[in-house]
Amino acid sequence: MVLLPNATFLHIPKTGGQWVRKALVRACPEAQDLERDKGSRHAITADIKNLENPFCFVRHPLTWYQSYWSMRSENNSWDIGVPIDSICRSDNFEHFIERVLERYEGVGNIYPLFQNWLNHCNMVGKMEDLPYSLILILDIVEQEYDFGAIMALQRVNVGTTHKDKAIYGPGQVDRVLQMDRAAIEAFEY
Repeated sequence: MVLLPNATFLHIPKTGGQWVRKALVRACPEAQDLERDKGSRHAITADIKNLENPFCFVRHPLTWYQSYWSMRSENNSWDIGVPIDSICRSDNFEHFIERVLERYEGVGNIYPLFQNWLNHCNMVGKMEDLPYSLILILDIVEQEYDFGAIMALQRVNVGTTHKDKAIYGPGQVDRVLQMDRAAIEAFEY
């Protein structure tokens, strides 16, 4: 979470939040990086009540699963306390997705996951358009920022070793799109 004089950024996992956090700290001198101070990169539900102009970013479900699996498998950082990890863990992306579909098909996974944060957000940007979405949000809340600092910032926290292994199997793309249709429609993907 990053506090600004006119807004608060809430970090949903695997939606470009590390980049947004760095951009805000570099471009907005008054930014307070609470993620660094508390030792957690992501917003905790208890922390997100009564914030001024809270905003977050979302990501298309297809690339969210690829990024999430890549991060977990690349670092072997599966967390048994996280349902998707404990239920769906696999060293093989197709098997991971099949487990996700077995568990969440019919109820969806991404929208309920995001909803915890989204219930508290006034504005939502898209990870696929990070710099421009961030600038639009900062303009809306009339937050002063350094345009050049935002535009010059390169991507951060990008996994590489497992990205080429995160390939959907036959029929999985259509099933994931159907499963997470609520998120796709809500965020106009």
